[in-house]
Amino acid sequence: MCRYKVTVRPTAPFGITVSTHLQEDTSFVCGVESASGAETISQPYSAQLHGATALLVVLASSVSLAQARTIENRHLTWSDFKGSPDRQSPDDARTYWFVRYRYDDPAQGSVRPVVSVWNEFGEQSWVKWDTPRENEKDQLLNHEQGHYSMGVLCALEFKKAVEQSSFTADYPAELNRIFSSVLKKYQDMEKLYDLETRGMYDTANQQAWDARLGRMIDELWRYR
Repeated sequence: MCRYKVTVRPTAPFGITVSTHLQEDTSFVCGVESASGAETISQPYSAQLHGATALLVVLASSVSLAQARTIENRHLTWSDFKGSPDRQSPDDARTYWFVRYRYDDPAQGSVRPVVSVWNEFGEQSWVKWDTPRENEKDQLLNHEQGHYSMGVLCALEFKKAVEQSSFTADYPAELNRIFSSVLKKYQDMEKLYDLETRGMYDTANQQAWDARLGRMIDELWRYR
C-alpha cells in the first residue's frame, strides 16, 4: 500500500506544485476536477466565450483498491448536467471533468509503481436551459462533448507516459512531474479549443476540432 499523501497548490496562472508527505496506510490519488471543499483549489481560466469551459482543479484524497476504475469515453446527454448554473457566468453551459490516478508501492526488488488511472464526468456540470436557443442545444452539447474528450485524452496520455517512463526510488515525485506536464498540455488545449471554436459558434473550426479529438482518442485508446 502506498503511504503518501499529496498536497497541491496552484502557481499563476495554471502551474501546479505538488509535494508529498509520508502518511501511514494512505493510498495516493491526484485528480483534475472541479469541486468545492477544503482540499480542492479552483482556478478557472479566462478564455470563456459563449460556450462552456472546463474548470480545472487539483484534488488530493485517498481511495481503496475497490474504487479504482478504468478510463472511459462515452457520449454525453443533457441529463448528465445536474449542477446548478452559475448565473454570473457568461457561459451557456459548463463541463467539469475528472482525471485521477492512484499508485501502490512497487513489487519487492522493483522501483516501478503500480499505477491506476481513470476519468469521471462531474455531476457539477450545468446548463442554463433558458439561454441557448432550442435549435442550438445539440450544437452546444457537442461542444461540451469536446471538453469531456480532453479529460479522456488527459487520462490516456498520462497513462501512456507512465507506461513508457523509467522510474527510480523517487517515483512519487516522478509521477507528479509526468502528471503535471500532461495536465498543462490539456489546460492549454482547453483554452485553444474555446478560442478557435468561439464557444461552438465557429462551425467549421468546431467540426475540425471534433475530428481532431476523435483521432487523438483513437490513437491513444490502446493505453486504456
